[in-house]
Amino acid sequence: MLTANYNYSRQTGLFAMMAQQNQPKVDHQDANSPILEQWHHLIDAIRSNANPRQWVTLVNPPFIPNDRYLRDIGLSNHYIRVVRLSQNAPDTEEYIQQCVQNGKSSLVAIWTDGSHELPDVLQDEGRLSCRTLVFSSTPDVPVNKEPQLTFAF
Repeated sequence: MLTANYNYSRQTGLFAMMAQQNQPKVDHQDANSPILEQWHHLIDAIRSNANPRQWVTLVNPPFIPNDRYLRDIGLSNHYIRVVRLSQNAPDTEEYIQQCVQNGKSSLVAIWTDGSHELPDVLQDEGRLSCRTLVFSSTPDVPVNKEPQLTFAF
């Protein structure tokens, strides 16, 4: 199993607080990346940002977190809610805006097919009450690319 060895300890104490302060509140990722890569981005965000007393909200995820796996990696104390919204519905943008501003979620992860579903509030990080991951499959949304280590043989 590829994910069985993913259980590792994250930064703690002062280093964790400094790392969290330097992170952007909105992190754009590619929704066309492999599911396992998306899963690891989500797990990293939960470990470093999620408050166990607040929701981790997943909007239109391509997968549902497994309770047993979350327990095995020490994240079973987080409240995770999965929200399925209709594509291109008029209320979709408004609902996402409520999720990122109402203070009930410590992390909101959004999977979208287009930036037209994303509220403008995601452009102004000062108005957000939580960390937000945006997995978008359109090129008009900026994607944060992490450096990849490659070996030449």
